[in-house]
Amino acid sequence: MMKTRLTSIFFLIIVTQLCSQETVFIEPFVSFTFDTTIIQKDEVFSNSIYGTEEHSFKLKSQEQYFNLTISAQKLTSIPSAEEIDAYLNSQIEGKKTQDDPETKLIYAEIFEINNFFGVATIIQVENEKVLMFDLQKLEDNRLTTVIQMTRTDKNSLESNSVEFNYINEATSNIKTYDSKTIDQLENEIIELYQIEVEALPLRNLYYYSIEEDGEMIQYQTYERDSVPFEVGPDPFHHSFRGQLVLTPELQHAPKEIRIKNTGSEQVFEIKANAELIFTSTDKKKGEINKNGKLIVTSNIGKEIEIPFRFSYKNE
Repeated sequence: MMKTRLTSIFFLIIVTQLCSQETVFIEPFVSFTFDTTIIQKDEVFSNSIYGTEEHSFKLKSQEQYFNLTISAQKLTSIPSAEEIDAYLNSQIEGKKTQDDPETKLIYAEIFEINNFFGVATIIQVENEKVLMFDLQKLEDNRLTTVIQMTRTDKNSLESNSVEFNYINEATSNIKTYDSKTIDQLENEIIELYQIEVEALPLRNLYYYSIEEDGEMIQYQTYERDSVPFEVGPDPFHHSFRGQLVLTPELQHAPKEIRIKNTGSEQVFEIKANAELIFTSTDKKKGEINKNGKLIVTSNIGKEIEIPFRFSYKNE
């Protein structure tokens, strides 16, 4: 009996840990897995010209100042080991010789962890001290940058401190992928699914008012025939309502459905455990042919677009 109970508790702990993990993809090649009970997403900055992103994170508890940013970029030239050493030494010297009367440098050292290299510094501004890690990891031409800032009461870096544990956890949960691997993962998901569109009954709301005891009372209904008088067409009413049916069943988290229109795109956000339902509003009559995309999240956090087509007769 005791063994069964301990096994159940252990299983519950493992499931809880897995459920609290989230993986995000940082363009163009980084995935980061974090514990959502401790850290939460903050902001995303995108550069559409270079196809890069910077993601920032903060502590969920808000009890301690904490800011973590992760960014990625592809270098046009790869620096040598001598150039990297010279860069790190210049960073240290720059920190020591900075001319800012309001800022006092307490600590500055070259720092390496989990294949990341860079500089760890502690600066004091008035009565507060801030520990900052400015780290990079270079793989081929892929450069990942991690910057973490936390308040501290220490004058040097301690390997058993909370701040050290944060940067150790963050850098150990960052993975990078080359373009070939990313393309392969994307194609595998696109080729995995066959998407059919099943037509559903329309659910357009009709509003009408009826005078009762000298007052106008407003009603609404999805049943056009239940309106006690003739109701004209509404330009905002949907002309089609459909549901995506996937074979095999969807194994990746859905994010949204996008339906392409002339010069625009309709976006339908999919909430957790919701059915894959969308609508279309077309003024043109007759046979309508349209393209759409189902956006799902892969295991590395990257959004994948799965294309589909559908047609219907708009009467």
